[in-house]
Amino acid sequence: MAHYSNQKKDLRIFTKDIFPNDTKTLCSLKTEEEWLTTKEAAAYLKIPTSTLWTLSSNGKVPYYKLGRSNRYALADLRNLLLSQKRGGFYGN
Repeated sequence: MAHYSNQKKDLRIFTKDIFPNDTKTLCSLKTEEEWLTTKEAAAYLKIPTSTLWTLSSNGKVPYYKLGRSNRYALADLRNLLLSQKRGGFYGN
């Protein structure tokens, strides 16, 4: 088996070698992280952008700077939502 790097071209070759008849399934997998703008992240969380800015500056929501803009990793937002579970059955 040839050595494959993480480059997209090599990944496509690797995919065809392993799944010669089923590239549709593997093409649906994402190799890069999804990034959201402030507006998109607020819509995903279903909160106003002003609330997202406040939560970000208070350190409650992780974000990354790109110039003067904030970018939010979709995986970080999902993990944040899943970590904030409340309620459940009585006694939990």
